[in-house]
Amino acid sequence: MTGLVTVACASVFLAPVPAVAAQAPQDKAAAAHCVGDLDTGKTTCYDTFRESVAAATGGRITDATQKTAAKDKNFPEKLNASAGTGNGTARAANQSHVIGVFYWDGNYSGPTWIARASNPCYNNGRWDWRWTNLGDWNDAISSIQLAGNCYVRGWEHGDYSGATQYYTSDTSYVGNAMNDRISALEFN
Repeated sequence: MTGLVTVACASVFLAPVPAVAAQAPQDKAAAAHCVGDLDTGKTTCYDTFRESVAAATGGRITDATQKTAAKDKNFPEKLNASAGTGNGTARAANQSHVIGVFYWDGNYSGPTWIARASNPCYNNGRWDWRWTNLGDWNDAISSIQLAGNCYVRGWEHGDYSGATQYYTSDTSYVGNAMNDRISALEFN
């Protein structure tokens, strides 16, 4: 009986890894909750949604929950609202604008990537902000909340090539053509 158990265990360890596993997108847990700084091109990830929102807003908002964000159509705009004027908070608010919140899963759920910038979008026909390659977030976005007067164009491949889709409002599902396919973003 012992010999059979050993043989069974050995066959489990020697079984080939299916080809699908090699093509699977990166691990959700590794994505956590990130903030992409459109001014510097740097992404910083945090363990919790609250921490990422606090970082994206320059510490103005420290109590946001993902559950609230998913239910509140105006959540990203609220992130840009001034918290007050008495201690310089309004000035800080003008230096950090949330442009959009991107979700790994549909219906504004799963890990998040918050795009922040020093200015809102101007909607003047020019691209105000660009992100050429989403790195760990490549091929992972399924829903979007927009803010800062911005629209976003998602591209299938880095460097703005392949299929593209333009989003002008919050989108609980980016559509079959772009779901888990967005690799680059442009904002205006």
